[in-house]
Amino acid sequence: MGYSMQDNTGKIHLKMDWKPILLTNYVSGLTRGSYRSPIDVVHINSNKATDLKNVEVLTGGKSDPYVRVMSGLQVRERTEAVLDNLNPVCDNALYVPIHSMREDLTLEVVDYNDVQSDKFLGMMELIIKDIVQEKKIEGEQNVFEPRASFTCQTKC
Repeated sequence: MGYSMQDNTGKIHLKMDWKPILLTNYVSGLTRGSYRSPIDVVHINSNKATDLKNVEVLTGGKSDPYVRVMSGLQVRERTEAVLDNLNPVCDNALYVPIHSMREDLTLEVVDYNDVQSDKFLGMMELIIKDIVQEKKIEGEQNVFEPRASFTCQTKC
């Protein structure tokens, strides 16, 4: 699917799936500083981007885009940069563990730069509750399932 970025400076093509994983010894409500097991994993497949902003026009080059998956200020996963390309075609599979139904992700398209800080090109929000539903089963651990009608129409 193709999604326009929030400031309409390009489009990113992604496929996202909810991938259930087998969890053992899941404990909810862990105290601060403890490891919290994931409830599942979201699989993000970055296919291509089109019409990205060229932030290197002054140097005579083109943007070197990559996608990073953020949870708050933490980078959870990222693709490899595609050098000098405003319409990169790639096939990057990213797997991001999700620890809570409130753990929304931000997918940022960024221009790689090895000398200065990377430059922001665009973003989209992935709201976990839009792709997953929690089913409460009496007497058992809750189950997290993909929403059958999920289509990501969020603007990037």
